[in-house]
Amino acid sequence: MGKKGGTKKYDKVLERIGRQKEKYSSIAQYYTIEVTQKNGIATSIEWEFTKKQKAEERFSGSYFLRTSRVDLTEEEIWSFTG
Repeated sequence: MGKKGGTKKYDKVLERIGRQKEKYSSIAQYYTIEVTQKNGIATSIEWEFTKKQKAEERFSGSYFLRTSRVDLTEEEIWSFTG
């Protein structure tokens, strides 16, 4: 057993990435992940957010705040923390 954060086997890294893509499939389609290996050991992982426009269209939305406070401005309501 290796140390936490130590070198990882390439196939195990791909397996874990595959599991995460499966678990978070709604967002995984917007990323490209590339794992570099040397002698069966993963040496680097690079990811890129490839479909930013589509993701923004899919996940953007509106927020509505409801309050009975009439003494606050819109900016004060948005920044209210307590």
